[in-house]
Amino acid sequence: MQVFYCFIVGLFLCSFQTNAQTCCSGGVPISNSLGLPIINKNAIQFNVSYDYNNLSTLVQDKERIDDDSRTRVTQTTMLQLGIGLSPKWSIEMLVPYIKQSRRIVQLVNEDFVSTSGLGDVSTLISYSFLKPLSTVSFSGGIGLKAPTGSINNKNNQGIVLNADMQPGTGAWDVFSLLRFVSPFGSRKNINFYSNVILSHKGVNQDYQPDLGYKFGDEQQVTIGVNAQGLAFKSLWNIGLGARLRNVNSNQINKQIVGSTGGHWVLGTANLSHWILPNKTSINLTTDIPLLVSVSGLQNVPTYRINLSFYSVLDLKKKE
Repeated sequence: MQVFYCFIVGLFLCSFQTNAQTCCSGGVPISNSLGLPIINKNAIQFNVSYDYNNLSTLVQDKERIDDDSRTRVTQTTMLQLGIGLSPKWSIEMLVPYIKQSRRIVQLVNEDFVSTSGLGDVSTLISYSFLKPLSTVSFSGGIGLKAPTGSINNKNNQGIVLNADMQPGTGAWDVFSLLRFVSPFGSRKNINFYSNVILSHKGVNQDYQPDLGYKFGDEQQVTIGVNAQGLAFKSLWNIGLGARLRNVNSNQINKQIVGSTGGHWVLGTANLSHWILPNKTSINLTTDIPLLVSVSGLQNVPTYRINLSFYSVLDLKKKE
């Protein structure tokens, strides 16, 4: 067990660099939503979620600036569909629809931009390293994000918006995922969970003539505790955790883009109500930044709220 924890920490520290980027194109809610549970063969699961990410905090390096002249909001609606291929293998797809808005006030002038559209579609194949129905779960996955989202949205003056305001990235990305869940000591209704997400971003060669744009590679480690119990004659889950997040610098033709990037420590909390025990649930999740360090002057997340509906269906024919 100690080797596993060292492996998680090592993955994060080895990829931790001094420059990074902030949230863009729905990147944070999408990466956090990847990885549905491993399910039985001939079973199907789906998750529909709405994610509201408010970026109204202005930070210069590590110092918070008391200025509300720059605000930004990302709203993402996501549909996830997963299928059990075998007792150990499963596959899922995530389709996002992204709406972003940005407001900048300078003296008496206000610049407001809003854009929306289909985002990049992700596919993930997962494998369970342990026996099915084991009390401890350890799985990994590898996935691909296709450049299906729009990258040519324009403002009111007909000018193409910057890459960070587009619903898509225009690039193929590869990502990997490790997940671990274990009962907390002898308490079977309390679980310790951890996951690692590593994402390698591709290059958008169509950004501008002779210019290629690359969003920064991303690394995340999440740890937490989740408890299950009865309340109001219903089954509930409640969890608390923390996430470490780093995203490397954006690049144009391999040159670093200024004022992009940051390292975060975020507090996370979740609450789930099981409509059907272990089959169908309504889930509420929130993130609050605890520590932030960015490169240059940036808007960073103030808070994030995610509301989702999850259900799994067993399609196995009765004998």
